[in-house]
Amino acid sequence: MPTLNTTADLIKTFNGIATEMLDIQHLHKTIQEGMETDIQVGDFVITTQEYDSSIFVCDPLFKEKARQETYTNAAGNRVVRHWTEKEPMPNPYMERVVDTPKEARMKMTVKADKNNLDAHDERRIKVRKLNLLGWDADKGEYPRQSIPIIFRQRMVDFRQQHGYNLEYYERILADRPAYVNDKMFEQAQQSAAILRRLVGIQPFLAYADDKYGFLVKRRLAMTRIVLSGGGRPDNGASDVVHAAEDQVKATVSQMMAGAEARVVAGDISFRESIVKEAMKPERVEALVEKHGIDGMATQFEAVAVAVVPVVKKK
Repeated sequence: MPTLNTTADLIKTFNGIATEMLDIQHLHKTIQEGMETDIQVGDFVITTQEYDSSIFVCDPLFKEKARQETYTNAAGNRVVRHWTEKEPMPNPYMERVVDTPKEARMKMTVKADKNNLDAHDERRIKVRKLNLLGWDADKGEYPRQSIPIIFRQRMVDFRQQHGYNLEYYERILADRPAYVNDKMFEQAQQSAAILRRLVGIQPFLAYADDKYGFLVKRRLAMTRIVLSGGGRPDNGASDVVHAAEDQVKATVSQMMAGAEARVVAGDISFRESIVKEAMKPERVEALVEKHGIDGMATQFEAVAVAVVPVVKKK
């Protein structure tokens, strides 16, 4: 029979795997809504990690290419004109890469030197995060808010990723341990059902990242969702900030008006009025009766209050 310590460890393990299921449930819901992973320029994509979920766009890629032209001007002098042109590049694209050293903290691939014999080809894609709290009025779309982020193509195998968790829940369902209560058993049934569907999906190629998960194509209707800035110029996400400031000012004005109405009339300050109200004999007697003399005294001790600095606009 398991000891109390053993039971606590078993419950801790169950709770840990149940916590992992939160991300897995989000992944399952995302896949149910469609799983297109063949991404091209112009596509909008979402990520499968719930905490770091974002919306990205696959924009065209360009590289700067130096150009020059030699000609003779009207004075008969030889002139060389230099300029740069943007040359289109594919996206997705192939990159020669090598794995990071075994002792490196981050296990990933990095761009290889031209003469590195250990290099291999890797398919990559660059996407940029969209700022859904901004709006580009000229283009009628959400502005970009990040530099290009690289996702590497890899094989996604749900059996390998989530097979252990499925086996864990299957053991509980087949031979219910004593420490598993009704709520835990029901949770195991629901989790096992989700995991069975996931591990039944054959391995597939996708552009993935350890932080964000893998990219899934979505349709996106461009609609302005930021709040009005109250007549201020259209400047993207700052609309939200200005609208929030206006709302805070209005709320504070209402609170001040209500507070002033509750202050007893006379030549005393607002703070003195609060103390006068709080120290009425019937209030003090009720506190003493409920908490005792020492408990009553603690109700009026000074406490530390966090002060948030206000940054004034320039």
